[in-house]
Amino acid sequence: MKDFLDQLAELEVRDPPPEFDRRLHERLNRSLAVQHVVELLTGAIPWAMLHFLHAVGALAAFSLTGKFDQDRRKPE
Repeated sequence: MKDFLDQLAELEVRDPPPEFDRRLHERLNRSLAVQHVVELLTGAIPWAMLHFLHAVGALAAFSLTGKFDQDRRKPE
């Protein structure tokens, strides 16, 4: 009796259809593009907006008071 892996090694496998690679790349590219847009909208843009708002808040505080808040810059 032959081993299962030996039987698989002798099995003939037909070639994939010619449009297989094209269809695979189209599906993969579409899903990767959607993933990038979702990550951009849920991660990168809110992170950038938060840091930008900190800078705008510090500018507004400096403009109103004329003093730079030194306590915020000290490492803890």
